[in-house]
Amino acid sequence: MTGEKLAGAIVVTVSKKKPLTANLQLLHTFYEFRGRGVASLLCEYGLQYAFENKAEYFRVSSELDAVPF
Repeated sequence: MTGEKLAGAIVVTVSKKKPLTANLQLLHTFYEFRGRGVASLLCEYGLQYAFENKAEYFRVSSELDAVPF
């Protein structure tokens, strides 16, 4: 890939113990891409990943300034 920039990243894991729980480990949008819906698209992907892996719960924690998102 030439000339393309990374807009953001997400890491979601699913526990091996029941009840299966998905954990949002990382969600980041690079500054120049903020406000363009990148994080929302990444979250949709993360939720789909959790669903496909049979997670019953999705755990999220955040820094205080990210709570409104």
